[in-house]
Order: sequence, then C-alpha cells, then structure tokens
Amino acid sequence: EDYETYMTMIQAEIDSGLIDTMQVWLSYATTPEELAVFEKAHKSGIAITAMKVNAHGAGKLAQNEAKIKELKSEGLVHRAALRYVYDLKGADGKPYVDMCVTRLGNFAHFEENVGSVAAKVAMADGFKPYVA
Repeated sequence: EDYETYMTMIQAEIDSGLIDTMQVWLSYATTPEELAVFEKAHKSGIAITAMKVNAHGAGKLAQNEAKIKELKSEGLVHRAALRYVYDLKGADGKPYVDMCVTRLGNFAHFEENVGSVAAKVAMADGFKPYVA
C-alpha cells in the first residue's frame, strides 16, 4: 500500500484552504523540513497546536545541556521542551506555534508546564518570552 508522508498531508491541508487549525507532532526532535511546513501553514492562516512536545522531544533535548541552559531551564527538561516550541520563530521573527497540548502526569510536570509559559516565571528565570 502507498501512504503519503506526514509533510505531504500537511501541505495538502495548506493547499486546500479548508482548515483553520491543525494539531501536529512538534518538538525538539522535529526536522527543519517539518518546521518549515508548519511555519508555512501558520503564515497561510492556520493556527498550529503542538502536541507530543515532551514525548517526542524531551529525550533528545536532555542530551543538549547548552540548549537547556539557553532556554533558562537547567534541570527542567520538560520546561525547556515547551519553551523551545513556543520560542520557534519564522523568517519574520514571529512565533508560529499558537498553543501546546501537554502531559500532566504529576505536580512536577504541572509546575514545569506553567513555568514554561508564565511570563513572571520565565522572566524570573531570565528567559525572555516573545510578546506580541
């Protein structure tokens, strides 16, 4: 059986002009080609909801201590994973991820999730979130 690739399906959705939001696998492990098509989708007016941010990206991100430090999340890989996704910017310098679906397995996950997006926490960490 022939199957279309994930990126081919996303591109078809962009080309159709029929949807205004999509929920996509997007994480630190997402390829540059995938990121480019998500940016293109956002520029065409489709809201991007990232899912699998931790499940698909936290393991790879945990191996990059410099990136975690850059995201002001030492010792908090799940916080870093969410900040990475929310900090993705297109060629115009603006973010193209509108929201994330996250996992809440316990209170520690909750604190990391809140800390990744709460402006006061981010600024206390020294992380400068994008503000529209």
